[in-house]
This record gives sequence, structure tokens and C-alpha cells, in this order.
Amino acid sequence: MWTKCPYSSVTTTADPHALAVGKFRSGGVDLITTTGQLSHQLDPLLPPSHMEASKFGRYVFMTTDRNTIAKLELVDQAVEFDSTVREIKCPDGLAVLPTGEIVVADFLSRSLHLLQPNGKWLGRLWHHPADGEVGDRLSSVSCDDEVCVTCTWQGPAYVLQI
Repeated sequence: MWTKCPYSSVTTTADPHALAVGKFRSGGVDLITTTGQLSHQLDPLLPPSHMEASKFGRYVFMTTDRNTIAKLELVDQAVEFDSTVREIKCPDGLAVLPTGEIVVADFLSRSLHLLQPNGKWLGRLWHHPADGEVGDRLSSVSCDDEVCVTCTWQGPAYVLQI
């Protein structure tokens, strides 16, 4: 049962039989089984532009049009929503490391930010080019156990060894 509202982002969850999908217009997140059945509606939330699930636990991280990184947790059918995570100037992509840290591609600062799972800012993981220079704006990032790959708006992709 797919809802009529267009979805803006989709990610897997800790449950191998469920997907988390962001609702583009109305905001919120639907948890949908791989057979298309709606299992949970997580509302009200701002329309998420990107989501990524942690490999540990039922976590979904997202960027919103208010330029914040938010965290949802579904535990024993109860939903906890944490919007206190540090604001990023213009998040345009995020990834969750196997250890739980969050890597955020910041479009405006042309940087990758590293956040703890609780949202505490750990610093810039990567910055290109040097401060003061004009460079390509980051558009997305994806990470696995060993590397992060980040794409730029008009130029190349870069690979960062973790």
C-alpha cells in the first residue's frame, strides 16, 4: 500500500523486510514493508530530503529544508524524534559510518562534516580545496567500511580513505 504523497528519499532499515521513505510534500516518514504494506507513519516531521539508516539499530537520519540533521528511532513500536542535532549550513547528502558516526556533505562550505551518533560535531572530515579558494560544491556522499565517496555539483567525484 503505497501512499499517494510523492516520496523524496528511501533507505533500508535494521529490519531487512522494511524500508523507510520520506514524504515530499506533507513531511514525515513512512515505514513500509518490502511487500508494499504500510507498517508505521512517523509524523509530524518536516519533509526529509535525504535519509540514511544506521547499520546498528532502527535509526534513520535525514536532512530537512531547515538545514538540520534529525534522528528518528523506532523502538518497540514507540517513536523517538531528536531534532537537537547540530545545524549544518546546507546539507545536501549524508551517510552513516559502520561505527555510527554521521558524515554530512555541506553544499555551501564545500566540506564533509563528521558528527557523533548523538549529533555532536566532531569537525570537518575533509575540505577541498584549501580555505579561501573557490571550488566545487559537494552534492552527495556515500560511505562504507573503508572509504567515503563524495560527488561535486559540476566536477569530479573524490574518494576519501577513512
